[in-house]
Amino acid sequence: MPDTLGRPERSPLPDDVAQGLEIAMSLATSIGTVDTLDWAARLNDLGYRIASVSGDDATPYSFAILNLDEPNALALPGGFIFVTRAMLEMELTNDELAHLLGHEINHVRQHHFERAARLGAIMSLARAAVTMGLLMSSRDRQLSTERAEVSPDPGLRSWAYGMTGSEALLQASALFGSVLQALFERGYSRGLEFEADETGARLAARAGFDPDAGVTLLEKLHARSYEGHRYSYWRTHPYFAERVRRARVRSAHQRASAKVPDDSAYRERTALFFASAAQRLHEEDQALFLYRRALACEPQRLASHATALALARFKSRREANQPPLRRAYGSLVAAYDSLIAIAERDDPAWSELPAAREERRQLQRERDDEHSAYLKAIAQRDAPTEILEHFVENYPDDARYDEASYALGVHEALTGKAPAAVERLLGLAAEGGAWADSARLGLLQAIPELKEMAPCCRLLDDSLRVGADSLGVRIRAAARQRMDDLVEADFSLEEGSRFLATCPDSPWTARVREKLASKAETAYRNGRVHEGLHQYQEALDAYYEVLAYAPESTSAAEAQAAIDRIHRGTIED
Repeated sequence: MPDTLGRPERSPLPDDVAQGLEIAMSLATSIGTVDTLDWAARLNDLGYRIASVSGDDATPYSFAILNLDEPNALALPGGFIFVTRAMLEMELTNDELAHLLGHEINHVRQHHFERAARLGAIMSLARAAVTMGLLMSSRDRQLSTERAEVSPDPGLRSWAYGMTGSEALLQASALFGSVLQALFERGYSRGLEFEADETGARLAARAGFDPDAGVTLLEKLHARSYEGHRYSYWRTHPYFAERVRRARVRSAHQRASAKVPDDSAYRERTALFFASAAQRLHEEDQALFLYRRALACEPQRLASHATALALARFKSRREANQPPLRRAYGSLVAAYDSLIAIAERDDPAWSELPAAREERRQLQRERDDEHSAYLKAIAQRDAPTEILEHFVENYPDDARYDEASYALGVHEALTGKAPAAVERLLGLAAEGGAWADSARLGLLQAIPELKEMAPCCRLLDDSLRVGADSLGVRIRAAARQRMDDLVEADFSLEEGSRFLATCPDSPWTARVREKLASKAETAYRNGRVHEGLHQYQEALDAYYEVLAYAPESTSAAEAQAAIDRIHRGTIED
């Protein structure tokens, strides 16, 4: 926010952290991150083990998974390191992933981002993209043709440009694409890549990881990605042949440390940095981002109790800025309950525990004070979806919970959230309460809105929960008809694969498998076309799609042979 002279307010963060945070949030907002606990814990455990021996105590490193299909990794100023989902799906060993992280950590330690003169242009693009991202999350995000509301204060949730939702989406997509291009398309120089390899391998060995894994990492990555693709690992991390040769020489002379470093003190310091920095930030989304980084640093140590309490308090303050009927008391109370239970188990003498209990009780009192207003709101004929969502979240034990849950399920069915509606209404129907028949009628409305086969098949698997009377028979007939329609409609390889994994023994399985084999053959032939045009990465993408989603098809063997053929040609060059 600008000062009284119109100048940008100086960030309370170090310059490199502030710059990296802007770009990191741009990526996380536009692309999304993967929060699978096992993956995130593994990435953080390996990353902090290496960072703790890097000698770079001034940089608060953090590690996150970017939801991208290309195997890649990138390091931003201030220590924000991203690994893509596709990279983790390659099933790298811990030693191989450690070498990858060591390489990226060294890009940060040696300030390669700044030395490559990439910062200015990317910062400009990231700021513009974040601006568009705010617009996309405004009340106009449903791609309406009305102009979005304009507010002079970017800190308000309603702030937006005077654009339509569709215009905003197009511009934001283009800008985020430019950020990705600037980050992924321009690789580092030969010297910077060699430097990152050399020191990264040394850090990995110092942290106790096998030096030979640096060689196998490079070989695996090259087997997965062709060097010519604009976003592939080898386009952004080039000079393959020389890097492999150097890695082999290094591994012959390096030895892994026999002592695994204790990174607990380093992680605690980093967690406290993120938590204290978040408290000083005015921008709520940035503060929330840093609080989450703090929790990822030390998820199971005493330092995380203080961080989790600070995060709960931050969320509580944030909700307090909302109108009373739009406050998520349920999730706040649950956050306090979880924190208190963990603290009572791990450290019952924790000094902040009494304060946490009292804050939880205060939230409960505030929630109870709003109860009558909520009841009046949901009694309205056209109660807003958001009010229903908050009532269901905040008052799960209320006598009118089922009524509100039914109304919310109907809203979801009519607003493109049919799977959520089916799950909600099926639960109500199975409970057999006063709203069970209404929920079953709601299911008849929701079933035709299902767009994917797997949720529809799951409904049929649970169909006994809707009863054996005439209404239950109608629900099962509607679900079967919808399944027939979806199976005969066009669907992607991914959706077909997901259905077979979810419903391997259904009456529709054979037909889906037949269509999946046909789609796999089409994908394989598309790959052959790309291969013939020397568009090798596009060909590999098609072949890997066949292997990922139709591994039992006859096209899978042909796709594997094609992949081997491409790499025999490219690796030997």
